[in-house]
Amino acid sequence: MVRLPATEKQFWLDLNIRLEEFCALRLGDLKHSKRLFRILKSSEQTWYRLLIKDFNANESGGLFPFLQIQYHQNPILFCELYALKKFSDNIVDQELIINKAREILGSDFSIYEVLTADDPRGLILPIFYRNRDAIIDLYCENVFKISSIKTYNSVLGFSQDQPTAITKENIQRIMSRFQRNHRQDKRQIHVFWVFSQNGIIKIIFRRDKRSSTVIKKTAHNEAVKTADQKILIFTENGSKLSAYLGRERNKTLEIAQYLAGKLFGRTMIFNEDIINKPVVVINNFIAAIQELNPVRVRLLALTAINTPSTNLPRIEIRSRGRGLINEDINYLASHALPLITSASDLQSVTVLIQEQKFKLQFEIQGNDVIIKCSDKGYNAERKRIISEYFDTFIPEDNHANSN
Repeated sequence: MVRLPATEKQFWLDLNIRLEEFCALRLGDLKHSKRLFRILKSSEQTWYRLLIKDFNANESGGLFPFLQIQYHQNPILFCELYALKKFSDNIVDQELIINKAREILGSDFSIYEVLTADDPRGLILPIFYRNRDAIIDLYCENVFKISSIKTYNSVLGFSQDQPTAITKENIQRIMSRFQRNHRQDKRQIHVFWVFSQNGIIKIIFRRDKRSSTVIKKTAHNEAVKTADQKILIFTENGSKLSAYLGRERNKTLEIAQYLAGKLFGRTMIFNEDIINKPVVVINNFIAAIQELNPVRVRLLALTAINTPSTNLPRIEIRSRGRGLINEDINYLASHALPLITSASDLQSVTVLIQEQKFKLQFEIQGNDVIIKCSDKGYNAERKRIISEYFDTFIPEDNHANSN
């Protein structure tokens, strides 16, 4: 068993690494070191060479002896190696780690890069021991890479106060004030991390778990409720917001608007950033569904209000797995049951674009169509893919008017 400060265990818990479970194992130095060694063994040479560089690990004669020594002499380092390995394994794209190492290590990057021949994820070591904030920033980048993200543009209102200095303490005070104004909600808001540089403000916070929170996982036969974590990124003086909202998306947006008003000294209302195209796009998209050789629209599911039927029923048709339903749509049309006779009939689709599934909703507004992503939203990269895909359905003479 390794005893660590509560702040150290909480740091990793906020990054979804349950370090306390590893520390609490009632094992001697030999078994505990073996457990960590097995976790590192797949990239043993990389981690050992990096430890030689930064911690003179060569004096111990190998990675396993080094771990045994640290268990007694530097238990925090011993446990951090476990946490860093778990953390790096959770990063979906190792390029995120490499780019962060290039940013943090600067001119020393080439020295460390050559030490990571079998596992570039090992660069997490020098990143962490030079800049802990960079690890949290990397966590944010990973969340935004893999999660559903909402993006907003703000409508700026009247000035109400002087802008607030951006510190963790000030933001915690603002959050606590918001909580006091909503006394019916007893769950506290805890600000974990605040970063501000070059006009970009990044904030990670979490709210206390509700008694009704759905249990997500079980550890050591004990039910564990996952933390309700949020990430807000303000840019351009608060005029843009990218957010990982977690649960209770409307409440989190309300928090973001309140926070932005205090940070920037003026009222703000955030409206979701949407994909807006000329309505001809949907007409051409519907026509393309009927093109089977080759299949231009790779359709997996479709929901429509079917006009040929009585009482305009809402009809949904979907495939099993990744089988396309284009032929099914055309088959129904050939039997006097066209599911879509106009753009206003089409409510939503699931379509394959670049081998990725996208669930999209459509709303006709005058001469435009609003293309909405799934309820949880998509990150900026996936939004770009969607927007560029629908640009292919715009006639050449309309491109100048598209958004």
